[in-house]
Amino acid sequence: MGSINPLNRKQAKPILQQIEEHYGAKLDWMDRYALILTDRHKLYLINRDIEKVELEKLNVSSVGLYVAEIGKGVRLSIEGAQMVAKTATQNILELDEDQARAWLRGEDVPLQGTAGFVLIKHNQDILGCGNLKEGLLLNYVPKNRRIPV
Repeated sequence: MGSINPLNRKQAKPILQQIEEHYGAKLDWMDRYALILTDRHKLYLINRDIEKVELEKLNVSSVGLYVAEIGKGVRLSIEGAQMVAKTATQNILELDEDQARAWLRGEDVPLQGTAGFVLIKHNQDILGCGNLKEGLLLNYVPKNRRIPV
């Protein structure tokens, strides 16, 4: 995981702004959690009490809840998508039954729409985050979390 250092408000603000602007969501993460950005650009949430622990004295490989990867946009994890979706108002894509089943099997789904990262929804369930690109919804569901055929 590399260095484990919670972000201060100034460091976290642009990341949270990017998520809020893209999804129209209001996030209170900095009030409730400490944010950790790894050298591999992965964003984790953890209880603020972590700031009281001297992490450099521990041999820790990971800590917190993985919520996103920061790169060309913010690619939310399944849990990150579920948290953001609570207040999101835009870039939410509703799948029908067959599309949702294909998505959960780890397949890319043919769809038209505006390119970019979107929250994937079926009925009331948030299934994760995908990237809509050139008529295809690219799937990022990890292999160990896919539902077999």
